[in-house]
Amino acid sequence: MNNEMAGQFTLQINSALMIGLVLGFPYLLWEVWRFVKPALHEKERKAAGGFVFYATFLFIIGIMFGYYIITPMSVNFLASYTVSASITNWFSIDSYISSVATLTLASGAVFQLPILVYILSSLGILTPKYMRNGRRYAIVIILIIAAVITPTPDMLTMTVVSIPLFVLYEVGIVVAGVVEKRKKARELAGE
Repeated sequence: MNNEMAGQFTLQINSALMIGLVLGFPYLLWEVWRFVKPALHEKERKAAGGFVFYATFLFIIGIMFGYYIITPMSVNFLASYTVSASITNWFSIDSYISSVATLTLASGAVFQLPILVYILSSLGILTPKYMRNGRRYAIVIILIIAAVITPTPDMLTMTVVSIPLFVLYEVGIVVAGVVEKRKKARELAGE
């Protein structure tokens, strides 16, 4: 149902913007890489060689997870949630698109965690040992994030959201380990 004069027009514009953002993300990463690449040393270029591919891959997986898993659960819950039977839910198209866009883009951003871990590990800020030692705190934080992200109060939805976050954390530990091994190998080769 459309309850605004420009609702359908706004729907088309917002949908086009969201699709453009999702499809333009790989190109944006490519342009960022082309801008940063000349300032890097040869070893740094080799280390960051797959940045565009991996960041795009993770973003697309995150978008798909958000759109196909989180969004349907959230929309079903929010559409059926009532405080009182006397209050009827009427949603505008703009509200729907805004909710879908927020959930899917946030998922795409969260799935960039291994890239963030790679950058922080390369800078020496994050180590696999630190991540392993902080795993139990990370589990609590992940569960809190999953509880906040999911509007439904049930444990199943929270679990569905938290499992990929756990997997991303574990992938981050592996990524940090690879970075640490490369650093040690470079140090040994330099001696």
